[in-house]
Amino acid sequence: MFKITAISLLLVGSLSSCEEKEKGEEIPFIEIWRCIELCKDGCDKQNRVISSQEEWETFLTDVDLESCRRWADDSPWDFFSKMENDFDVYQRIVAIDVLGTPCGKGFEITKITDYPKKVVVTVTETVSKGAIDFGYCQHHHIVKIPVTNKRIEFNHIIKQKK
Repeated sequence: MFKITAISLLLVGSLSSCEEKEKGEEIPFIEIWRCIELCKDGCDKQNRVISSQEEWETFLTDVDLESCRRWADDSPWDFFSKMENDFDVYQRIVAIDVLGTPCGKGFEITKITDYPKKVVVTVTETVSKGAIDFGYCQHHHIVKIPVTNKRIEFNHIIKQKK
């Protein structure tokens, strides 16, 4: 009886660890927006998955990008208003860092991996010694991936750069 129970436990343990060790397949993503912004008010640090036009419009209102100055030619609203409504094909993945982080810090979605039961979004933060801090900076990275019904998790990795 003890042998059967021990073998059953071993088998169940092996099956549950197989999924963790299973290799995922990298999902190519399309970059929509990546920037460092000088913000007066900014927004909370967040990770979001946006699957509809309504969620997208709510996000744009919540984030209040108008209080930020983007280091590029287009204003955020001009840029986002030109975007195609393609939520039947793509989901948008959003990573926003905390307001007030050093402007010399790196912050980006570096990899998206598809596993059997979930999708993992890897956000890499690179911090340099003596990073430039000259204002209230907030890093944003927005990408899109093909629509999935799987759970989407975010994994933040912090790298120290010499």
